[in-house]
Amino acid sequence: MVGAQNQTSYKQEFLASVVVFLFALPLCLGIAISCGVPPSRGLLAGIIGGIVVGALAGCKLQVTGPAAGLTVIVLEFVQEHGIEMLGIVVAAAGVLQICSAYLRLGRLFRLVPHSVVHGLMTAIGVIILMSQSHIMLDLKPAGTTLANAWALSEAFMKSFDTSSQQFQAMCLGGITIAIMVGWRLANLHKKLYVPEALPAIGVATLIAWIFSLGVDRISVPGSLGEMISPVTAGNFSALFAFEMVLAAFTLAVIASAESMLCTASVDCLHGGEKSDYNRELGAQGVGNLVSGLLGGLPVTGVVVRSSANIDAGAKTRWSAVLHGVWLLVAMALLPFVLEKIPICSLAALLVVTGWKLIDWKAARKLWKCDRTNFLLFAVTVFLVVATDLLTGVAAGVVLAIVIHQIRKYRNKQSG
Repeated sequence: MVGAQNQTSYKQEFLASVVVFLFALPLCLGIAISCGVPPSRGLLAGIIGGIVVGALAGCKLQVTGPAAGLTVIVLEFVQEHGIEMLGIVVAAAGVLQICSAYLRLGRLFRLVPHSVVHGLMTAIGVIILMSQSHIMLDLKPAGTTLANAWALSEAFMKSFDTSSQQFQAMCLGGITIAIMVGWRLANLHKKLYVPEALPAIGVATLIAWIFSLGVDRISVPGSLGEMISPVTAGNFSALFAFEMVLAAFTLAVIASAESMLCTASVDCLHGGEKSDYNRELGAQGVGNLVSGLLGGLPVTGVVVRSSANIDAGAKTRWSAVLHGVWLLVAMALLPFVLEKIPICSLAALLVVTGWKLIDWKAARKLWKCDRTNFLLFAVTVFLVVATDLLTGVAAGVVLAIVIHQIRKYRNKQSG
């Protein structure tokens, strides 16, 4: 009887890991491209997030990997300082997370007001949507979100030239989005345990291959050794510059907050053992330390892949670990397949992801029920889009503290 139960458990973990792998593969590639780095760095982060963080995690059912929420920070850093410096900053952010876990600060990240968190994710969704819309047309995005928004109509006008590369990219992007939306509306992601991104990108890739379309395609290394770009000794000395310290701190704060909020969400999605937040924060730190030293992207706990893991029947950490193994196998054995994927179809995947991150439901609810928190939401969105993530979040938190103190003073006066 026990043997039969164990066999069923192993089967569940195996099937869940395959489902999560199918979700993770296109996202790892797409997020890397949206960060302005080679796709292999996204795969490397997914592998480390699965195997390293999954083995150490304090939240057993949470899946870790590169996250859309960090693309803005990484892209801005790469544009300003170059890809060579990214690894050491990611590693430094991991050290800060490990120190925070040692000081038992895991639960403190949950004290950030929910309206500010919703505002942060909405702003990130807007930024991703504006930048990836250009990449979906095989065009380079502008330097800022406002510039991207301003140039979007002109970019689409260029794409209506039927003889252009942009027209082909726009068609492939449109097909990708249409399949994703149709797959989701038909509920096939639950009926077949196949996420909508896989058939969408598969069909776009097949069309691009059959018709020999002249769209841009991803570039992947020919071997696992080429995928790793370890930091060099010279990078460590540059880490002490103020802008590097600020970048590492920003990355650590945002990544930790996103991971801790994901941990809280995962705890709500299942009725099993509750998470150890400090252990999870430490595991995330180790993951970022390893990923950074090997040249990968930063990692966080991710809600979509975690919820897919739970829906697929996972009960232990092994499904998350195994999904990292499958990513490693795909990178080792299927580079000739991955390099045929059109960049525009991956950008279309990120366009859909950006749209989902825009929390329309929370905005409407706050507007109807709590105008004060709607103000926090709106200020955070505006400042993150107009300036940067840390400024927007810091302003939202400070404004929340000020409002709380004003309310406290008024209650004291009326009492």
